[in-house]
Amino acid sequence: MKIWLIAGLISCLGTSLAAQTVSSTGIPGDCNWDGIVNAEDIPVFMRIIQSGAYVKEADCNGDGDVSLLDVDCFVTHLKIADEPQ
Repeated sequence: MKIWLIAGLISCLGTSLAAQTVSSTGIPGDCNWDGIVNAEDIPVFMRIIQSGAYVKEADCNGDGDVSLLDVDCFVTHLKIADEPQ
């Protein structure tokens, strides 16, 4: 799935491009789209919340809104991903 990111979200993620295409992983909590939920997703998750943008992977509780209500669910996904297989 391809997502078009608008300028506000892109500046939030720290790039100067006006728009870019990225591959969505669809994995709750995988906010940097690398296919893994880990500590590298934390700063991206927080910037997404602060920006007010909607990113499916940051909507961890699935309520259609990215907000502080997603933090508990995000932490749960971090803990599950960190557990040994």
